[in-house]
Amino acid sequence: MRALYIGIMSGTSMDGVDAALCEFDGLIFRKLLATHTLQYEAALRERLLHLQRRDPTLTLREFAELDQGVARTFAATADAL
Repeated sequence: MRALYIGIMSGTSMDGVDAALCEFDGLIFRKLLATHTLQYEAALRERLLHLQRRDPTLTLREFAELDQGVARTFAATADAL
């Protein structure tokens, strides 16, 4: 049975999000159909890098804002496929 899957990731460099659209037949990989990379917006990337380098305390609001920014970037990357 043919199935399409999207894989999405962001590495520790925080430069952006990579996505791949792949075709499988059951458990067998058939082919890579498309890829796309989308950079994080500069302000979001700086905030993420700051968190990586330090041990800051975040408010729930700050955490939610970062989470939404990352989620929007992941969604936009998948949409671009």
